[in-house]
Amino acid sequence: MALLTLEYLKDYLGVPQDVTDGDAQLNALLGSAVAYVEEYLGRRLEKARRTEYYSGSGLKHLVLKHRPVWTIHNVWLDHGGYYGTPSGAFDATATLLTSGSDYALVQDMEAPATTGPLSRCGLLARLGTFWAEVGRTYQPGRLAQESGPALGNVKVDYTAGYDTSSIPADLQSVIATLVSMLK
Repeated sequence: MALLTLEYLKDYLGVPQDVTDGDAQLNALLGSAVAYVEEYLGRRLEKARRTEYYSGSGLKHLVLKHRPVWTIHNVWLDHGGYYGTPSGAFDATATLLTSGSDYALVQDMEAPATTGPLSRCGLLARLGTFWAEVGRTYQPGRLAQESGPALGNVKVDYTAGYDTSSIPADLQSVIATLVSMLK
């Protein structure tokens, strides 16, 4: 599924809808423009289900990479998870957190139709505590204890991104303008 429809792109460029001899080129340019914007933003724009690893920072919020966030399916905490690389990471011994009592998605945007609110900011709030970090220890040559992030100890399964009904007008315009510049 494309973020922009060919019909929208043709209207934006002033190409009549019944002219189809350049459709393949427009679709190719559309793909290039979306890829460029995604590279610039450092995130995928198209709505999809994703599973990613994050590091606890001792703060109340984790910032999810892809936005807007439609739903959080599951969140796990494994202090020895290390981004899922060790054998047995995030297995049955990992803590499956509960939405509403262990974490909550900060919802700051109305969704189209009846899907419920979305999270434009992509903040996952930890309730009652902080996202776990490595314990405080003394480092040689330091005067006070220091802590560090617990590397890859949070696994998040969520759905995020835009579909054709939710892409903001300014983002549509940017992508269509890039296509016109490439044409």
